Amino acid sequence: DDCFYRGGLFNWVEGGPSSLFLPHQPSSIADAETCTAAGKYCDLTSGYFFPCSTATSGTWFQGCYFGRGAVQLSYNFNYGLFNRWLNQNGVTHNGNPVDLLQEPNLLLTKTDPPLALMASIWFFVTPQP
Repeated sequence: DDCFYRGGLFNWVEGGPSSLFLPHQPSSIADAETCTAAGKYCDLTSGYFFPCSTATSGTWFQGCYFGRGAVQLSYNFNYGLFNRWLNQNGVTHNGNPVDLLQEPNLLLTKTDPPLALMASIWFFVTPQP
């Protein structure tokens, strides 16, 4: 079915379906690909290791690292560290290594394996500073 926001462990976006980070009320998880400036969540101090995407779509940003997943993964450094773990474990997308820094919405849209749930578990079991 086409329900965007189900809660629980399925495709969470920070702020839910009325998130202020999204350019309009989303009708699907693909609508979380762009965001307002407030949703970029780009920490420039970690940019050397995990550079933020500078891509745009019209007036909207595509490098949006706002919270996604059941335990919401936020900021470029967490997307980058999780991305590194995925690549070390051979997870691919269309035959290529996953690149969450360039395509952060893959966290929601890639379901084989389900990255949203994997990111939540990874974040929960990974020591945080």
